[in-house]
Amino acid sequence: MLCLLSFLSKAALGQQKPHSKAKTKPSTAQTVPKRKELNCLDSILLNNPELFGLITNNPKIHHVQIVYTQINRDKNNKALFTDYTYRVNPAEFFYIASMAKLPVCALAMEKMEELKKTGITINSVMLTDKAYACQAVTNKDETSATGFPSVANYIKRMLLVSDNTAYSRMYEFLGPEYINKKLWSKGYPTARIRIRFDVGCLGNPNNFTNPIRFLNDTGKLIYSQPPKYYPANTLTMPVTNTLKHIDLKKPTYSVKKDFSNSNYLCLSDMHDMLKKIMFPDETPAGKGFKMSKENRSFLWKYLQMMPYESDYPNYPDRSHYIDSYKKYFIYGQDSVVIENKNIRVFNIVGASYGYTTDCAYIVDFSNNTEFMISATYFIQETNGVIDGTDDTYNKYIMPFFKNLGQSVYLFELTRNRKFLPDLLEFKF
Repeated sequence: MLCLLSFLSKAALGQQKPHSKAKTKPSTAQTVPKRKELNCLDSILLNNPELFGLITNNPKIHHVQIVYTQINRDKNNKALFTDYTYRVNPAEFFYIASMAKLPVCALAMEKMEELKKTGITINSVMLTDKAYACQAVTNKDETSATGFPSVANYIKRMLLVSDNTAYSRMYEFLGPEYINKKLWSKGYPTARIRIRFDVGCLGNPNNFTNPIRFLNDTGKLIYSQPPKYYPANTLTMPVTNTLKHIDLKKPTYSVKKDFSNSNYLCLSDMHDMLKKIMFPDETPAGKGFKMSKENRSFLWKYLQMMPYESDYPNYPDRSHYIDSYKKYFIYGQDSVVIENKNIRVFNIVGASYGYTTDCAYIVDFSNNTEFMISATYFIQETNGVIDGTDDTYNKYIMPFFKNLGQSVYLFELTRNRKFLPDLLEFKF
């Protein structure tokens, strides 16, 4: 399919009011492109040099990878996918950071489905005990409605604000053996999920998982899980060039960090995982994430929710947890009040050490528009040192994601569809 990106006004994105602390007003920097027929993704990038020239002129430096999926529906509302990619290379290393939370959330739901006969649910009290160094005892959660930890509240914390402690507790519940074998069986042989995000818990401690207990509403023990050991860190990293020079405290302090024992997923696999979560009926048999319809809807709800919309956990400080928090596509990190609630972004992000990744399914209920977009972007100094400062993220990284998301969205508004999608199941 060939396409031409056409000009649309900022009004298509809805009116957005800046927070009182916002320094600048957001803008949708769209211009009439040069008329150059390319595939859709190439057209968007190359015909907008004022937005993407830095990327297209230096693709190897910034290690940009993009997957864009057009979604068409048949007369029965079955989704049909057409993928477009830019520089996607499973052998090219990038640090996935919090992107590991996507499969962990989905597999937590799958494990709960397997344990359903024990009587535990995602809302059951989950107590984490200690059996090895670097492990933490967790028997309270002040962010939850009950004051106790649960699988549901840990998932909420991960999806709403990318909470690292919540991820670590879910990593321990699943264990690296369960996580990796499940992902490999679903068609992701290069997946490597093998570390917590607890500070100081590197190497061997990540091979040991905690003893865990689940209680019912009356406080009675209904399921216990013993500690386990799995030598996950003996797995080789499926990509090379994982030793990076990082500037930690400009201009005097820098180190070389070896990422070879970090978590790893390639971008196309992340994109595919989100597709399977959002579209289970279009997933090949045996390759999807098994969970109840109710639990899948729970994931959808918190993938798209903005922090202030949640009651438990509650994030009322909208000057810190801004509306666009963790919604890099479409909004970047602009401090704006998002008034157009018809556009919803179901996504997961990761940002650390100069690497930033976002994987999203984006819908516009008012215009019956839907698409998927995933991208990773890397920034470094000219001397090869990774620069992960806030100035770098604000100047380069966030504008890239905002402009890419808006450009694809504006193109999608012009695209003809034989059958309009019924998106009601995604509306909360």
